[in-house]
Amino acid sequence: MLNFQNVYGQIDNNADTLQNSIEEVSKVDYLMIEDIQMIGNKRTKEQIILRELSFEIGDVLLESDLSALFKEDKNKLIRTRLFLSVDIEYNKLPSNKVSVLIKVSERWYIFPFPIFKIHARNFNDWWQNLDHDFNRTSYGIKFYQYNIRGRNEKLKLQAQFGFIKDFEIRYQIPYLNKTQKNGLSMGVGYTQNNQIVFETRENKQKFIDFGNTTGDASYAYLIFTNRPSFYSTNSLTIAYQKDNVHDSIAILNPNYFQNGTASQYYFRLKYQFKKDHRNEVAYPLHGYLLDFSINKLGLGISDDINQLEVSINYFKFIDLNKNYYLSTRIGGEFNALNNSSYKNARAIGYKPNSIRGYELYVVDGQNFVLHKTTFKKQLFKAEGTIPFLKAKQFKTVPIAVYLKTYFDWGYVSNDYSNSEQQNSLTNQFLYGTGLGLDIVTYYDFVLRIEYSLNNNGDTGFFINFKSDLK
Repeated sequence: MLNFQNVYGQIDNNADTLQNSIEEVSKVDYLMIEDIQMIGNKRTKEQIILRELSFEIGDVLLESDLSALFKEDKNKLIRTRLFLSVDIEYNKLPSNKVSVLIKVSERWYIFPFPIFKIHARNFNDWWQNLDHDFNRTSYGIKFYQYNIRGRNEKLKLQAQFGFIKDFEIRYQIPYLNKTQKNGLSMGVGYTQNNQIVFETRENKQKFIDFGNTTGDASYAYLIFTNRPSFYSTNSLTIAYQKDNVHDSIAILNPNYFQNGTASQYYFRLKYQFKKDHRNEVAYPLHGYLLDFSINKLGLGISDDINQLEVSINYFKFIDLNKNYYLSTRIGGEFNALNNSSYKNARAIGYKPNSIRGYELYVVDGQNFVLHKTTFKKQLFKAEGTIPFLKAKQFKTVPIAVYLKTYFDWGYVSNDYSNSEQQNSLTNQFLYGTGLGLDIVTYYDFVLRIEYSLNNNGDTGFFINFKSDLK
């Protein structure tokens, strides 16, 4: 027999539950973005800042979500490398509306750098392998103009003389259309070397010097970019390059160029995809980066080279809390045609691919895999001021110090390894480990001091002036 009392009781309970749910929803604070104001962008156009935001005027958002949303957008603005600092806050207005205020401190955008460069793969390579020879120096001027017209455009002019002559003009336009998704870079350059590495012997580069006629290269390129979302970028590079070396180099190393001659010229087509969720570019502490590329050297247009390179790298940065951090990189490069020349068979020991502990060596090959892991603790972080400097972009000096330990390993495959050259590091498992300090300060400067041990039993202190995290 049906119990009507139980039925009516269930109806009353459901009604109470529905009423409670309505009341809970009504307590949630939804806010509408009434306007967005900006302070501090003296040069940068507002649309460049708005391009990085996850919200726009008229959006309705949960107030509880604003803190996380603003933090994410702050990181995106810092990653443009246009600003030293960014703050995003809001003020409540009547009728559940808010006014968002974005405060930025712009970087210094004009950098005329005097060039004084010692040519080596790293400091220890120059100090030990090259006998800290100061004749391996170049000098000149390098001029950067960032954020031209306030649209994040970049101009680079370089005139370098001395050990290596290097001249380059590059112009980058990140946003060509109204949607700010497509961009273009273009450049031309010329280099002339007094010395050239003509072979690798006992895992170290061997140089030869014929004066100004030893070698030169000229190149030109166009790079088309598409940025469909905040974190993803596609790029397509079309380039032309011509390399020349002294005739004797082709005799000393017939495989120096792929065709066995003293010159090569070719067109190059490269596609690259990046998905970049790092909190910053120079020294990331959390997030990830996926970098994939296909690079075809030689397009069948009177080319002297035929090579297809496929490269993929994944970087992960983890904030473990309490100022502990973990970072890892896994990836490598594969030569699909497997017929590269000595000039185009660079693997481990060349930027940006290195195993810490093997700074004094290079490992050439057509294919390689590389894995790097770093665990570190932030020891110190502060900001100081230089009172006599008037430019506010340089007046405040941030500094952070990290104590770290690391383990790197890799493997290089070389199908053309010459036993007479005694390059024992190819075709075998390599690893390096150690302890170190990273000192990070403004304008992306990183000093690395490391003590490393590799699996060949070599130990030593190593100094580098760039981050190992990119």
